[in-house]
Amino acid sequence: MKSLCRSFYTCGVLIVVITALLFALTITRHYSRAGFIEFQSLTKDKDQLKLDWRRMQLERATHKAQGRIDGIVWDRLKMRSPKEKDIHRIAING
Repeated sequence: MKSLCRSFYTCGVLIVVITALLFALTITRHYSRAGFIEFQSLTKDKDQLKLDWRRMQLERATHKAQGRIDGIVWDRLKMRSPKEKDIHRIAING
C-alpha cells in the first residue's frame, strides 16, 4: 500500500510540475510574441523617421541652393526690388 501511495504522490507531483512548466512556457511565448510585435512597430517607426530625415535634408539643401542663387542675382546682376514709384497697377474690369 505504501508503494501505491508513493507512486500516486510522485505522479501528483509530476503533474503539478508539468502543469507549472507548461503555464510558464505559455506566458514566455506570449511575452516573446508581444515583444516581437512591438519590435516590428518600432522598426517601422524608425524607417519612417529615416525617410522624413532624408526629405528634410533634401529640403534644406534646396532652400540653401535657392539662397545662393538669390545672392548671386543680387550681387552679380545688381538686381534690386522695384521702388514704389516704379510699380504700375492695372485695374481689370470684368
